Amino acid sequence: MSNDAYEDSGSPHLRMFKTIGQFLAKFGLNTDVCRQLGNLLRATSEIFDIEQKEASMKIGVNARSEETRQAGRVWLSGMRMAIGTGLGKLGDAGLMTEADWHRLIDQVEHEAEATGFVLRWWAAWGKRKASI
Repeated sequence: MSNDAYEDSGSPHLRMFKTIGQFLAKFGLNTDVCRQLGNLLRATSEIFDIEQKEASMKIGVNARSEETRQAGRVWLSGMRMAIGTGLGKLGDAGLMTEADWHRLIDQVEHEAEATGFVLRWWAAWGKRKASI
């Protein structure tokens, strides 16, 4: 989930994605490289047969099935706890307080059930060259 794509938006799920990106950046993780994964692997010259894929999942009311809808709820619950706990330990109110995070996730859960949204992610993989 690229942080660049989530400029100041009134949409709760976009604010959530932006906050997750900023939180991960505090630990040196760059979420802005998602679409560049294949190119990054190619640049190493150590990996070949590189493939990449963009995938998406509808969260909430527009989910493909009740099982997928439930998976979205579980994912949101995991994000609530993982990022919320991390924000609490980080103590960086400039980013977001843990209480504000929980309020935001409440809004995201409401949005998911009212209109739904799409979660996108990217993956890349290949084979490592044998080293001698």
